[in-house]
Amino acid sequence: MIRKTAHASVIVPEMLTQRTLNTSERAGGRVGEDPDSTSPTLSMVVWLDLRKFDLQQYAGKWYAVLDSDPAFEFAGTDIKADYTWNDGALEIDNSELFLGVIPIHVKATSRWAGLQSGCPTLLVKFPGNPVEGVYEVCAIDVAYTWVLVYSGSEAWLMARDPHNWPAEVEAHFRNILSEKGFTKPLRIIARVFV
Repeated sequence: MIRKTAHASVIVPEMLTQRTLNTSERAGGRVGEDPDSTSPTLSMVVWLDLRKFDLQQYAGKWYAVLDSDPAFEFAGTDIKADYTWNDGALEIDNSELFLGVIPIHVKATSRWAGLQSGCPTLLVKFPGNPVEGVYEVCAIDVAYTWVLVYSGSEAWLMARDPHNWPAEVEAHFRNILSEKGFTKPLRIIARVFV
């Protein structure tokens, strides 16, 4: 059931079984002492009304949990983006571990482009590329814990804590991508040090 308020959409499922999954569990590993626990919990994620999006709250470190495996990421591990608020703009430090050991950093600058197609949009400029990339925030919760970022042919499902990834968040993000006609498979981002 989805309940809408003036500030957010609230997804309030019936009583359900939910466990927070991390990447090792998704890959077939087990997490926690009793991974088969079926204790019911009431789950509630409150999604931000995107018209209320705040760049300063969005700033900080985001870890990619799933992505569409863009070629420029070199199939790295520990992929993250660190957004720093600086004089009215966001500076971005994208990083990953190539082959699980070699750190790679790509810095970018971004500027606010307002709401486009109902999504907060950043125009991102990477060094050596004359074209700004259009990056849309398609969904984010009110606590700025989980975010779906979309850029035409690529998508990133990210979290402040990569080990806190509820199944309902992933399902919500996948539904949004499906509505956009996005069909590329998403890969799980391996974690070496995080």
